Amino acid sequence: MHLRTRLSLTFVVVVSPVLLLFLANFYYYFSTSNRDYFLNIVKNRGVTMTHLMSRGESLDRSLLRWIDEGTYTSLSNRRVAIFDEQNQLLYDSGELDDKEIQEPPFTITEPLLQQITSQKVVSISDGERMGYGLLLHNSKGQRYKVVSYAIDDYGQQKMHEMITVSVATW
Repeated sequence: MHLRTRLSLTFVVVVSPVLLLFLANFYYYFSTSNRDYFLNIVKNRGVTMTHLMSRGESLDRSLLRWIDEGTYTSLSNRRVAIFDEQNQLLYDSGELDDKEIQEPPFTITEPLLQQITSQKVVSISDGERMGYGLLLHNSKGQRYKVVSYAIDDYGQQKMHEMITVSVATW
């Protein structure tokens, strides 16, 4: 084997694992920060809708739904469901933007609501849907159990683009 060939192979053997490690770390960081950002948006939607709903009689449920439907976002199948302390449904947006996906909506069960009561914050996921169950308080001391979730279409698109670019540069 020629010296030039041996040096080239040694370079490839040494540099390739380093590059793969760098790409794996980059992918992990990007996916983690992307998921955290998405979950923060979903959580804030739930908090905002609960705040608007608990403001009293100035906002009826139809106006609240109109606001929810009119909020433009890159999330699909987004849903906010708000329950009182007795697990009575106060507001449910339903799955908005559910035009293409034929999956049934995420089922909000009594054990999930009990888990929200005891843990205050519960991560939920069902296939592509991700979100939170939250226990929130308003200024009057009333407690609300909020389930807010969605599908992160934009984040998934960016992850696919990042993988494509990583593979192309490899």
